[in-house]
Amino acid sequence: MGGKDWIFESAKIIYDIQQDVMANDQPPRDAVLSKVAQLWRGLPHEDEFVAIAAWSGRCRWIHKLHQEVYSSDEHPACRVPDLVACLEYRGQPVPVLIEVKHTTLDSVEDVPTCRLRFTERYWRGLKCYADMVGLPLLVAWNFGNLWALFDLSAMEGLEAALAIDSTSALQSDLMGLLLGTFSLHFEPGLRLAIRFQKVGLPKEHDNGSRTLSLRFAQLDWLRADGTAIDKTQPDASPLFVAWSFLATEEEWEEQDTTGTVCLRDPMQDSMVWSYWLSGMWQAYRGRYTTEGSFSWRQALRAGDLGPKTEAFRRAAAWGLDAGVVRHILDMVPADALRVPRFMAKLGLPERYSDTTKVRAPKGSSILL
Repeated sequence: MGGKDWIFESAKIIYDIQQDVMANDQPPRDAVLSKVAQLWRGLPHEDEFVAIAAWSGRCRWIHKLHQEVYSSDEHPACRVPDLVACLEYRGQPVPVLIEVKHTTLDSVEDVPTCRLRFTERYWRGLKCYADMVGLPLLVAWNFGNLWALFDLSAMEGLEAALAIDSTSALQSDLMGLLLGTFSLHFEPGLRLAIRFQKVGLPKEHDNGSRTLSLRFAQLDWLRADGTAIDKTQPDASPLFVAWSFLATEEEWEEQDTTGTVCLRDPMQDSMVWSYWLSGMWQAYRGRYTTEGSFSWRQALRAGDLGPKTEAFRRAAAWGLDAGVVRHILDMVPADALRVPRFMAKLGLPERYSDTTKVRAPKGSSILL
């Protein structure tokens, strides 16, 4: 996004607030705070999905839609979705509408039981708009740290409302087909060893502690058996950046003339979704807001979302051969009926499976 674009966007928000103040005779300060609170609830998640789509390399363009609708009394009220995008499927452009939703969870244990609900009026409003403009409408749902992208028709009726649970959403997820999303598991026991050379003698303190003077000597990635991994492979760096965010366990090993800090992943078998990696890369680059949280809007404006999905896929493929990655999972909907008609017309995925009890042989990946 260029400089003039974000200035125009900011000016437009100020104009909208001014119009609301004039229409409702609301004190300016209250109007501004109300508008900011409203935007803060939704826009960061919209920005994140826009960044995920842009980072995927399979999105030709994507932009937000202004959502105030003016309609005549004799026509049903439509609800404007959040985004319109031109994605790619099997090499063909696929224009779609996208409604972005977020559910806040207290803990990861709530993921299996969480549910997204639309009132019937809300659902019909979105469908009315999609039917009028003749475009398919997808829902991008963020719950916890997971995303699912599914067709609006996947939501089922539930007492004058429509809903979908996390399991059904993931079974209907289109992010793998449309955005190239994948997940991977690292091999257990992977370590990062940062080696230092001692300089001079340690300084002893009265309380029994001591101070060491150290000089950096070497950095090694180690397999569980202690053998070093070739870190000169240029495609591997994004993979190691991702793993370093999982390595929260640290231990100090000291020898006569050297010292080593070993970083480990305490989970031993962590799974990483590809759409997490761009955020990890941005955090690695130090792009945070003053409050300490990450701003996807700033990353989009900077024009640098890090290596694209395919670069991380190449790194993951190298990791399979190098003994860093256990397996790669390419996700598709659980069955052919969950693939929307607009995509099925261009062709279905090669195969489906209803099992997740799989382990990739050396040098291979898995299609689920």
